[in-house]
Amino acid sequence: MVIVNTVAKAQEIYQLLYGLLKNEISYLDESLLQLLHARFAFKDRWEKEEKLQNPPSGTILISTQIVEVSLDISFDVLFTEIAPIDALVQRLGRVNRRGDNPPAPVHVFLEWYPGSEKIYGRDILEISTEILKDIQSEPSDGEWVRATNELYEKVVSSPAYRKDLQEGEKTLKEIQDILGCYTIDLSDEELQKKFTTRKGQLSVEVLPYIFKDQVYALKEQGKLWRLVEFLVPVPLWWLGAYRQRFSKDEDLAVYWTDLSYDEKVGLRLPGEEESPSGAEIY
Repeated sequence: MVIVNTVAKAQEIYQLLYGLLKNEISYLDESLLQLLHARFAFKDRWEKEEKLQNPPSGTILISTQIVEVSLDISFDVLFTEIAPIDALVQRLGRVNRRGDNPPAPVHVFLEWYPGSEKIYGRDILEISTEILKDIQSEPSDGEWVRATNELYEKVVSSPAYRKDLQEGEKTLKEIQDILGCYTIDLSDEELQKKFTTRKGQLSVEVLPYIFKDQVYALKEQGKLWRLVEFLVPVPLWWLGAYRQRFSKDEDLAVYWTDLSYDEKVGLRLPGEEESPSGAEIY
């Protein structure tokens, strides 16, 4: 199993390995390579998660941190990007989960890609890296608890934490001023600007155009309750940063997107050449 911190990196690794299986290691079944992250339509994600409950021998899973809490799975080996110590503990729980085998090998890559900082913060990743270097090769549960507590203590006492806390309180006040007490309009330009510049983690569910025929067939059949099966979560700030890629359907009360989607890779992120000034893709 491979766990990385961003959807974009998971998709990149999957496509690299898929190409190798197709062209250079053709004797292996490409269906053994699985990708799982948050930007799949719910129907495809449910199907993937169901298959991963009892995966065939030799399955290689490329995923993001969604596996930390959402799945009861167990793999034989783990390759993971560095993450906060508490998140790493959750990832370790996805290898040899039932203790049926000897201690499973875990490989933690201590360098990270820029998108990881947008999720966890550079200071937390740096502190976690230093703590991890002092942990024994086969740490006990008690050592992981002490390491996690050390991370929390160092983060809370850091100047960066106090700065982030102040900025968070300021952003919360700005959003409250924009939203008011009772309503939220996702097309509001000022609101979208706030989330574009501050990389907000709130998400909104959108419909890829590839599902248009299926969705309108459901509408004609009076089965719009199944609309949720085709929805894909994306960061809310995308609606402002890439507004030309989204259009609001007033009748269905959802946004359509022309971003590329397929059931193997999920919703593909806009290319770097499309990135608006000040926005990063992760």
